[in-house]
Amino acid sequence: MTRMNLSLRTELAKKLQEEAEREGKMISSITGEALQMYFDARKSGVDSNVVSKISSILNLMDSLRAVPVPSMLLDQILQIAIKNDTKASLEK
Repeated sequence: MTRMNLSLRTELAKKLQEEAEREGKMISSITGEALQMYFDARKSGVDSNVVSKISSILNLMDSLRAVPVPSMLLDQILQIAIKNDTKASLEK
């Protein structure tokens, strides 16, 4: 195993620490898992921007579970979310 030092934005480092505590894992374990997912996605030809958009869509869908949403409205929200316009999605 190789040891490395990484510099992270403060907010990202805090999220990483909180996740490690919540999951009962070491920071290096979570970092390794995240990097492996990134490289697997890249190897499959998936751009990191697409992964970010998918994550945004999943977060949006998770927040919509609490209320019933007509399918036509949900389709519009998802189309906007794919364009990565969270504000417009939430306004819909």
